[in-house]
Amino acid sequence: MIDFTQPASAEDVTSSTGDETFFNIRVLLPDLLPRTADTAGNFKEPGFGTGYGDELDASILGYTKGPKSPEDQLDLDLKNSGKSRSDYSIIGSDYRLYDVPGLDDLFVKNTADGLVYFTCRKITVTPVPSCTVVESTGAGYGSLVLHFDRKYFNQTADINKKFRSLLESFVTNE
Repeated sequence: MIDFTQPASAEDVTSSTGDETFFNIRVLLPDLLPRTADTAGNFKEPGFGTGYGDELDASILGYTKGPKSPEDQLDLDLKNSGKSRSDYSIIGSDYRLYDVPGLDDLFVKNTADGLVYFTCRKITVTPVPSCTVVESTGAGYGSLVLHFDRKYFNQTADINKKFRSLLESFVTNE
């Protein structure tokens, strides 16, 4: 389907040459339904914003150094906000919420597949509170970015797993 643009060397991973692979996949939650004649009315017009209503907007960026591991990113964000790993409350289905004044809410869930870490805009800050997951594509380079409405925060681990399964269905081993 699409082949990631691989960096020629480790140095190229940190620079931008204009040859990046970038594509979006937009589906409807919670079942990752594609755009069809029947579902078209549920999708927002491009430019409206990402992750609104029942829409999941996924961006895949090749030719970039993958993001930090969820554990490292959590530690960095907590350090920068003056919080510790013990400063959380449990909400929903065993999600840890780190309420950071003035910043996005930080969420963590331990799953059988590893730690899921994501942020959500505070409801008091924006009329369209969305959540964002940023993870490695798993290819050794590249980033996967998922945007969706905050009303789905309690399903983030399942959404992430379903979307990764969808991506795997596109993989060809040539």
